[in-house]
Amino acid sequence: MNPGLFKNQGAYRILKNNGPKGNSENDVELKKSLFIAKDMLAMDVYACNVFGLNPDNITHFQLAKEKNIGKSDLKEIRVKEVVL
Repeated sequence: MNPGLFKNQGAYRILKNNGPKGNSENDVELKKSLFIAKDMLAMDVYACNVFGLNPDNITHFQLAKEKNIGKSDLKEIRVKEVVL
């Protein structure tokens, strides 16, 4: 496999409040997620939705979209979820 072919992003436990360290377990959400994609922008946009963020509010996503670097419309992104 070409090492540059796929990108990955993991999110086992994510900090939702009181960053950067949090104050309690209530600040953390367990996601147990791993994203693997050929298109880094598509992966990040999908991850935003999983994390409850609006990808339209992230400036560098908009810049990448303007330069046609990846897909940013969830309707164009094919997702396959695998539960282990």
